Amino acid sequence: MGDYPAAAYRSDGRGGAQACRLSLGPLGLEGQIEEGPVFQWAYRSLELAHTGEDGGFLKIKSSAPGAEFNGSLIVQDPDFRGALALKLPEPHKSFLLNFKKQHRSILAAKWRNLLLAASGAAALFFGGYWALGHFAADFAAKHLPLDMEAAWGEVQAQSEMAQAKVVESGPVVDAAQTILARLTASIPDNPGYHFQIHVLQNPEVNAFALPGGEIFLLTGLVEQAQSPEEVAGVLAHELQHVLHRHVVRRTVEQLGMKLWIALLFGHGGFAVLADEAGKVLNLSFSRGQESEADLDGARLLARANLPVKPLEDFFARLAQEQGMMGGKAAAFLSDHPASRDRVAALEDLSKTLEPKNPKLFAGIDWKQVQISLK
Repeated sequence: MGDYPAAAYRSDGRGGAQACRLSLGPLGLEGQIEEGPVFQWAYRSLELAHTGEDGGFLKIKSSAPGAEFNGSLIVQDPDFRGALALKLPEPHKSFLLNFKKQHRSILAAKWRNLLLAASGAAALFFGGYWALGHFAADFAAKHLPLDMEAAWGEVQAQSEMAQAKVVESGPVVDAAQTILARLTASIPDNPGYHFQIHVLQNPEVNAFALPGGEIFLLTGLVEQAQSPEEVAGVLAHELQHVLHRHVVRRTVEQLGMKLWIALLFGHGGFAVLADEAGKVLNLSFSRGQESEADLDGARLLARANLPVKPLEDFFARLAQEQGMMGGKAAAFLSDHPASRDRVAALEDLSKTLEPKNPKLFAGIDWKQVQISLK
């Protein structure tokens, strides 16, 4: 009879879960329990709540159920939530429309408790700030849910964009999105990141990544790059910092103690991250993390059938021109040290990973992109 699947539970606990089909009638929620009765609950009598281990399911009860069935319904289908919201007045409508957001809050609270437990265990076992920071960073890098990481990165991204001039549209934005789309389509084992790129009007030669896949490209780097392939090399490198969770690890290591204290005393971990966003953006990665991003960034370029050598050329040119360019190159080189060993390693990568017939960004007029910034 119904259009949506559900599980029905009797209020007396007997019989366990029973398969049920639900439909939205003109006067109420109608249900058909498998090998059981047909029932109808008036919309005005419905009581809604989150349920399940992490609050991801919808629980429905009726304050005045009919004699045919007295119990609760558990529904997972998001389409059902949307359809039911159209039938209900406030506050039930807002509850259903914001169900996923509220679910994320429940996950955040659960994660907060796990972090507090992990932090306490680490403090007791290892002792000292250093041990706690490294333990927490390792724990976060392995177990932080992607939804939580995305929310974390969004807080930092909003803070950064509130203080900067964002380029909303134009050739540079179109080029950046084209380059990013080519790279992300070639990621072989993306665990679920939804990468977004933002272009900031800033003369510094730099690009950086935030937790969850928020990528920032500064116009100073676009002006300095000689081709979209050079920018692709830099962005491939930044994507690896996200995919390997280097950003999460370094953030937790540097802000860990302040974050744990805020969570413990109820000041809100996200609020701390917003206040500390500037410091997060200045975090530097370890030599091993930079090398890992170089190697897997070059592999990603090869998978996207893009040349690897432009990335090597870009690093080498910035290192050579640093004295002449002063502060412009310094921002990029401080985050991506272009030592002789680093440039030599990139040179080796370009020799071994270079595609035989690379497909360049023929649809991007790079000179026009750079002219549009002036």
